[in-house]
Amino acid sequence: MSTAVYLAAGCYMHRLAVEERVVPVTARTVHRLVLACLRVAMKALEDLRYPQARFAGVGGVREKELRVLEISLCYLTDFELQVSEEMLGRKTRALWQAAQHAAAWRARVPDELNLKLPVRRKGG
Repeated sequence: MSTAVYLAAGCYMHRLAVEERVVPVTARTVHRLVLACLRVAMKALEDLRYPQARFAGVGGVREKELRVLEISLCYLTDFELQVSEEMLGRKTRALWQAAQHAAAWRARVPDELNLKLPVRRKGG
């Protein structure tokens, strides 16, 4: 998948979850939201795409469920799936700024607040 597909999927998610608040993002919904947005964005933007069975298998859902997710997403967005070059550029800049902000915030966190996961050793 191209970078544009990932950015368009991000646009769909942002619109549904943040702007319109139609889909709540929870631990139970985020996986299916991402999967549906990626699949629909890929179909909307690219000529070549993965077969339904492969995409469903990689996503960990049945083909029928993936079809239902796609159709639901299309209706939730009122079939407004085209993402302009300008919008993709804005989202790219917003992601870049968010990454810089996160890096700056991370640099200010004292070392004692940086949680470290225990190292798992082989055989024990």
